[in-house]
Amino acid sequence: MWGNALGWRISAVMFVVAMAAGLWLRAQMQITDPTSLSMDEKNLAELSPPMPAEAIVTQDQPGDAGEKYAAAAAINQNDPDACDDYSQNLRGAPPPAMQLVLDATHLSQMNLFGKDPGSIIDYQSEHPELDGLARIGQEMESAALRLQRAGKMDEARTFLLAAYALGLNLLRERVDYDEYSHGMGLMDGATTALAEMEPADSPKARMLQDQENALVSFDQQNVQPIYDVLASADPVKIAGNAGDVFRFATGSRERMFRVEAILKLGRYRFDAARSADQLAAPRFLRVLASDSDPAVRAAAQAAAGLTLDQYRMIH
Repeated sequence: MWGNALGWRISAVMFVVAMAAGLWLRAQMQITDPTSLSMDEKNLAELSPPMPAEAIVTQDQPGDAGEKYAAAAAINQNDPDACDDYSQNLRGAPPPAMQLVLDATHLSQMNLFGKDPGSIIDYQSEHPELDGLARIGQEMESAALRLQRAGKMDEARTFLLAAYALGLNLLRERVDYDEYSHGMGLMDGATTALAEMEPADSPKARMLQDQENALVSFDQQNVQPIYDVLASADPVKIAGNAGDVFRFATGSRERMFRVEAILKLGRYRFDAARSADQLAAPRFLRVLASDSDPAVRAAAQAAAGLTLDQYRMIH
């Protein structure tokens, strides 16, 4: 009698263990389900950064600002101290790199990294052309503050509007988060400085302050919650949001998020918590490698080419 009861108990335990193992194996063979983050269609939509009703800077002259920015970045790489020196002492004419950014202020188009997205879409932490451009813009903002203190208000505004236009162009192009982030930083710095140059509580000052606040709110509400998932190295988020990453990589209408999600798939080849996610990542990358968007193709190529040694260097 007791032997029979013991046998039934052992059988029941073995059944429960077998069922648990079966459920675990089944889970491992299925890609992680997406969460509400990517199931919400508005999070898959193209981003629409807020812009004031009256443009802060007019960009109505024909021409491609990207050509001048590329030339400015090249000059800056050869003489990286010239812009900083000028922003500190304001002696003479602006250096050539700064002058090119000033000349690009009102041009109506910009095609810079969109022509060669692979130059910044990778796993590197530094991108000399983009980083150099951002530094030129920051040094122009510093020069503007010194010009303001010297009472040269019109010159100060000219420098700030050029830095703002550079940031706005980077934001609009945003082939990846790095370009977006540099653009937002320049716009924020220039908008703050421009607002401080206006009489307190004037309509122009309030407009600029409202625009700065709107950009900060937009970033916090619409960008960071998604980017945090796509860029996080937290094992909990890697495991819990894998389905979101696959969904953003294939279904997002915001190119920046597609690119960052695809780069995340490259890392999933080494750190996905679920076997199905790890095995699925290369399959998805092969499909994405033939996408019509060159930025998506560049991201898929970088993700597929990520080696284990390179992965270990970035984690």
